[in-house]
Amino acid sequence: MFGSSKKQVLFNPSNYHSRRSRRMPRWLMTFLAGIIIGSGGFWFLQTNYVPQRISIEESNRLQHSISELEQEKNTLQRQLVETQSALTESRNKIQQLQATASSRPVPTVVEITPIQNTQDNTPLDLSKLTINVQSANFTGSRGKLNYDLTLNKSMLQAPDVSVQIAITTTGQYINKNKGFEQFPAISAVIGESSRLQGSFTFDKKPTLTPQAVDIRIIDAKTRKVLATQSFSVAPVEVETVTQTTGN
Repeated sequence: MFGSSKKQVLFNPSNYHSRRSRRMPRWLMTFLAGIIIGSGGFWFLQTNYVPQRISIEESNRLQHSISELEQEKNTLQRQLVETQSALTESRNKIQQLQATASSRPVPTVVEITPIQNTQDNTPLDLSKLTINVQSANFTGSRGKLNYDLTLNKSMLQAPDVSVQIAITTTGQYINKNKGFEQFPAISAVIGESSRLQGSFTFDKKPTLTPQAVDIRIIDAKTRKVLATQSFSVAPVEVETVTQTTGN
């Protein structure tokens, strides 16, 4: 009865285990996610598409600008009315003056003999005299250059000018090398309009074909350069003669 019956007691550790942490309900997570997405979408739309709201200070400034524009508009309208009134008054005065002038007698016109112009005896400043090239035509072929020049004076009252015309041509040889030829100066007397025609033969450089020309017109007395100009040379085909031999 009082015997010691040892009954084995099992240790149950479940009472000491930590309680399982409760997870957030799925519907709450969905609700919070919807709030976040909706707020982001609303912010995006308001930032990019909805007109931005202005502050109270900016609104007051805008109202002040509108008031100034309204005042300026009223001022311009008032000035327009005043200008139209002044224009009408001016037209009435013009009509009155025209009516008064038509009623006055026509004054007698006294013929005045014009005073004859006295001849200007001021001497010409020949230092400003130049020679103008009215027209220039240069043509050439291998070993030959043709020229046709028309010159005149810049001051028609000046006496005729004795000049020396120096011509230099540049061109190309048969071997494609560049070359030049300077010809003896042409003596001429330039009046109101002077035409010079002629040709040069390249005795020392017969294979040179002219392509461009530089001319200098020099006063024969003072050696002053009166004009310089450059021209291109138009090519001229050399006529070839075909010989036929009879049978």
